[in-house]
Amino acid sequence: MWDGMPFDKNTIYTNISDERIQVQLLKLYLGDVALISAGGDTVDVFDVDLFTLTDGPITRNYPALSGDFDAVHVGLGVPAALNGMNPSMWANNEPLSVVNGMYWTWATMYRFMIFEGRFDTLSSGIGTPPYQFSIHTGRNECYRTGSLPVSFSLQPGDTADLRIELDLARFFYSANDTLYMDTESQQHGSLGELPMSQKFSDMVIASMSAQP
Repeated sequence: MWDGMPFDKNTIYTNISDERIQVQLLKLYLGDVALISAGGDTVDVFDVDLFTLTDGPITRNYPALSGDFDAVHVGLGVPAALNGMNPSMWANNEPLSVVNGMYWTWATMYRFMIFEGRFDTLSSGIGTPPYQFSIHTGRNECYRTGSLPVSFSLQPGDTADLRIELDLARFFYSANDTLYMDTESQQHGSLGELPMSQKFSDMVIASMSAQP
């Protein structure tokens, strides 16, 4: 979504700082996803999966135990226990396979997220924004978790729909901070960029919500 409306990669949006934004690539890992009951019990759904959301929503099916739930636990990125594993051990159809282009060979760890596109710091600009942004987060310090409130039931032998929404407009701000393309448009996992990457990770996890 973008500010509550369906996201379209061909649309040029205006973010909270009046910067013109066109998102051209969005890939991210979700990890340690689990359903949480009112009593605090958890039902694991999956340990890690990769989502390419450039063209809009996608649907996945996962098995889970039945129950009544009021939240879903979500991790943004690859959990630390998996982040340090050798990528050659994974088959090509696995989310952590090297064929997905998410492994940083130089850092021997995974990129958690790829967020790329074009921007213009002038809100009065016209046409395709002239500059490129490229934000790649990774490192265990950027792994974030959240508990998204949602109320639904899963009956034995039945299915239930659970929708996790990301509001891309919120990728650029939070209650406490703002991401400025003029100075923070390039992030590629170096230690010097870690504070920016951590700030961006905080904004992305805060952009998520869940709907039954």
